[in-house]
Amino acid sequence: VIFDYMLKKYVIACLLVLFSAKIFAQQTRQYSFTHFSSFNGLASNLVNNITQDKEGFIWLATINGLQRYDGNKFITFQNQGGNSASVPSSIISKVMLDKAARLWVWAGEQVGTFNTDNFIYTDVIIEGNDPKNPGHILLMDQDPNGNPFIVVHKRGLYTYSAGQKKFTLTAKLPGEFP
Repeated sequence: VIFDYMLKKYVIACLLVLFSAKIFAQQTRQYSFTHFSSFNGLASNLVNNITQDKEGFIWLATINGLQRYDGNKFITFQNQGGNSASVPSSIISKVMLDKAARLWVWAGEQVGTFNTDNFIYTDVIIEGNDPKNPGHILLMDQDPNGNPFIVVHKRGLYTYSAGQKKFTLTAKLPGEFP
């Protein structure tokens, strides 16, 4: 009798716990995903990085050009030989927005800005760079204040000077120089 009474209390307690857990459980969120590939507009299935501008456009650095996605379609910008206003290479390593909302593009051994209104690329000079023997860019990023910088192999850290409109050597990297 005592056993039956304890068993009933145990079963009721378990049912109450299960019922109350169901009541307080969070509702499952539903997310919608669209998978893009070269089949439906992506220039390449390899995307190096992405960023979003203040207008809401998504900019993608791919191995087959710079792309802008507006939520419906892609526009691809590739190198057009002889056109200095086009991106310097169709292999885009990185895109980023700085504090002034400029879209920076690292393509090959060149870094520049891409005007998101008229789609014109402008190369930015790297102080001391020889066009016949350009330095190998290892990294393009920005400091916590949104100022762009690059690291050039065996040369050092260069920061963008908005006044001079070029990258200037800020620091030589230890161990990289004789």
